[in-house]
This record gives sequence, C-alpha cells and structure tokens, in this order.
Amino acid sequence: MVGNMSGLNGEAITQKDLVTFKNYLIYEISELLDEKLALQASQSGERHTLRSRDVRRALGISASTLQSYRISGLLRAKKVGGTYYYDPRDLKKFQIK
Repeated sequence: MVGNMSGLNGEAITQKDLVTFKNYLIYEISELLDEKLALQASQSGERHTLRSRDVRRALGISASTLQSYRISGLLRAKKVGGTYYYDPRDLKKFQIK
C-alpha cells in the first residue's frame, strides 16, 4: 500500500505514478547497461552482443523458441538485469550453408 504521499507540488502520488516511475527507471538502467556492455566489448576487441529481439529477428524465431534454445543450451546467453545478451558468433551454427 502506498499510503499518503505527495509530490513536490503537493499533488498526490498514486500507485500508477510509482509503477510508471519504476518502469522508467528500469528502462534507463537497461540503456546504461547496454552502453556499458558495448563500450567494454569495443575496448576488449570483442563483437557487440545481441539482445533477444535481435536474435529472434536474425533467426526468424519466436520468443518461446529462443527461450527453449537458451534453456537447452543450444544458445548461450548472459543475463544482465532482466535482459539476455547473446554472442553473435553463436548464431553461426543456425545459418544455412
């Protein structure tokens, strides 16, 4: 329960306001982590990592199929926050020769 809270202008802060703020913070932190990972990859000479949506588009698969690949070990992933990151080199085994 939120209780009796008010903002800077004396307006009531609702639970919806808090959820919106939480989602905004999660988005901003995710963007900062993406930038940090990209910077670390470029400094270490590694390729940039791919997010789940990029992998799904590249392979033409659904989110549930990607999850199955991840759980079964077919595709390795690193989880940072709530986001999975994949090495583009791991996608080569799925490409048609």
